[in-house]
Amino acid sequence: MKDRILREPEVLNLTGLSRTTIWRLEKEGSFPRRVKISRQAVGWLFQQIQKWMEQKHEISLNIEEGRDGRPRSNT
Repeated sequence: MKDRILREPEVLNLTGLSRTTIWRLEKEGSFPRRVKISRQAVGWLFQQIQKWMEQKHEISLNIEEGRDGRPRSNT
């Protein structure tokens, strides 16, 4: 199946992030880059957004299970 392009409202809905946060993460290289689809329109590739969300979920699970590399206190 060909990758589909998501417009901003759908990306905001899927990720739960704000426009400003997405912009900041893009600039940091921590979020998929938008693609230009016309002179005035941009979007994001669904597979890249999906992969980003899966990575965030995996990181979250690792932290919850204590596999984030940080030492655990016994208190």
